[in-house]
Amino acid sequence: MGIWKRNLPFVIFPLIFTFLLILPGCDKYARYRTLNFFFDGVPHPDEQLKKEEPVSVKTAKSEETKQVERPPQTPRYKHPPAEGKDDCSFCHGPVSRIVIPPKDMCLKCHEHLKANRPFIHGPAAVDCTVCHNVHESRTKTLLGKVGNVLCFDCHGKAGVVDAEPHKELKEEEFVCLSCHDPHGGKDKFFLK
Repeated sequence: MGIWKRNLPFVIFPLIFTFLLILPGCDKYARYRTLNFFFDGVPHPDEQLKKEEPVSVKTAKSEETKQVERPPQTPRYKHPPAEGKDDCSFCHGPVSRIVIPPKDMCLKCHEHLKANRPFIHGPAAVDCTVCHNVHESRTKTLLGKVGNVLCFDCHGKAGVVDAEPHKELKEEEFVCLSCHDPHGGKDKFFLK
């Protein structure tokens, strides 16, 4: 019994620390506030990781430009259920587990996306999170990436650009969503 009394702090403190890290949940801002409460120097989630420069370079740069301009903040768009207005259990069940498949969960509110689309795009048919962030994003439509970059994650750029219907397009004119519906359509190419 004596060994347990001596080792109790080594067991209790890591458990308490783990609990405090899990407590804020998935939201990176809540996690930041919690970590910042306990530790100094925790970087803000929106800051980009920067390489540390030698002190002499930092001093020279600060003397050159007395006033450092900060880049404008990119707006963050939150999914209404994740804004804190609704209970998280709308999508998550007890203990933050997802209770139904993501596609079915999304269709609870976005069922209109199936309407008049006999052909459904693969990600939209299986898991909306392939393209969309479920909590927040830098785009209003909660996309993980913007424009053709997102499409070319799955569809090889060379194969798409060289396809017969696309041969007439110049690369700067090539915008997938100008012709294709990303959720599905009335034909197998999801043309609008």
